Amino acid sequence: MEATNGSSSPHLNTQEFTRDQDLWLEDGDMVFSAETKVFRVRGRQLASISSVFGAMLSFPQPDPVDTFDTYPLIRMQDSAEDVRCFFKAIFSPAYFAPPPAHTDVKTLIAVLRLAHKYEAISLSHCALLHLATAYPTKLRAWDSRNETRTFPPCRLFSEEFQLLRLAYKHGATWTLPSLFYGCSAYPMNEILDSPVWTEADDLTLEKTLCLLGYAEQFSSSHRNALSPSPGSSAVYRDAEVLSQ
Repeated sequence: MEATNGSSSPHLNTQEFTRDQDLWLEDGDMVFSAETKVFRVRGRQLASISSVFGAMLSFPQPDPVDTFDTYPLIRMQDSAEDVRCFFKAIFSPAYFAPPPAHTDVKTLIAVLRLAHKYEAISLSHCALLHLATAYPTKLRAWDSRNETRTFPPCRLFSEEFQLLRLAYKHGATWTLPSLFYGCSAYPMNEILDSPVWTEADDLTLEKTLCLLGYAEQFSSSHRNALSPSPGSSAVYRDAEVLSQ
C-alpha cells in the first residue's frame, strides 16, 4: 500500500476512478483505491478488524495528507474485486456472516486472501468455518457435505487450487486432505494449463501431491472398472492417506 496525492496531484486524474456506491460511506474518513475503483470507509473500524491497517493508521500521517476529494487516499495493490469483497465483509457484516449463512466461492477466496494479507483474524476464522463445511475432516461428513456446505462446489480447478493454497497459508491443515482430493479430480490438461498452477512455484510439494493424487484416482478408476466399485468413500480414504 502507498499513499498518493489526490486532486492536488498533477499525475493523478480523478476522473479515471469510479466510486463503489456500496462502499462509499457517508461517514467514511479514508479513501482506498484498487485498480480503477475507490472506496470511502471508516478508518477506525478498519483498524479494529485488521492489525496491518491498525499499525499503519497508528503512525502519524504525513503533512500535508495525500487526498482524494479532501480525504486521505491509500493505494492498494490488490484487485478491485478482492478489495470490494474484503471491505463488504467488514462494513456490511451480513454480507459475510458465519455458517450456517451462505456465501460464494469468489467471496470466500477474496476474504481468505486479504484476511491473511492484512491480518484480519476474525474474518479468517469466519472464512475457515465456511471452508470446513465443504472440506470436512470426517468421512461421514464428506459423504453428506452437499447438504451442509455453505458455498457452491468449485467448477474450475483454478478455484479449488486457490482454496488449497489459501488453506495452506492460513495453516488450516485439517482441510488439506479433502482439498487435495478435490484438486486431483480434474482433467490433467486443466490442471497443468491453469495459471494458478504454473504460478505456484512456492508449492512444489503440494503440486506433486496433487499429481500423485490424480495418478492414484486414475489407477483406482481403472481397478473399479474391472471389479465391483468400493464407492466414493474408499477413494476418499486413498486421498486422505496420500495427503498426510
